[in-house]
Amino acid sequence: MNHQKKWWGFTLAYVLLIYGTLWWMPNVVRFLLEHLGTGGYRNLINGSLFFSGISILGLSYLQGVKKILLNLIPLVCLAFLSFQLKIPAERIHFIEYGLLGIFVIRPYATGTWKFLLPAFLLVCLIGAGDELIQWFLPNRVGEWKDVGLNVIGGFFGLWIGKVTFK
Repeated sequence: MNHQKKWWGFTLAYVLLIYGTLWWMPNVVRFLLEHLGTGGYRNLINGSLFFSGISILGLSYLQGVKKILLNLIPLVCLAFLSFQLKIPAERIHFIEYGLLGIFVIRPYATGTWKFLLPAFLLVCLIGAGDELIQWFLPNRVGEWKDVGLNVIGGFFGLWIGKVTFK
């Protein structure tokens, strides 16, 4: 199977997972809050962010110091932005859409930079679609702020993917 087709199939499955879980994700959050408490829930999200960053740096370590330094830039930016957010659940946008950015850029990461703009626009469109769907769900609220968080996460995911898989 063509490498690019395989990654696009994987990316499509991931987008369907994002959209498919919109309806019942508030129940998951409620369950976690009930069983972990607010502090435990916040620690779970922060731990997920930390683990994601360490994983990216570990992969970069295998490829040399230059890639570590280039990936530190978006990771430091995301860490700074994450701690500016009062609601811990908003930090999930960075993981969710950062991963999407990595998936979208992966098939073309070894190519030229000309794919970066269309990839960014695709991630933006998917992130906006996520929030648009939420406006129509009775148990969710679509917000422009969340579109922005999705775009930021996707942008840094594209950056990390381009640097890591180049």
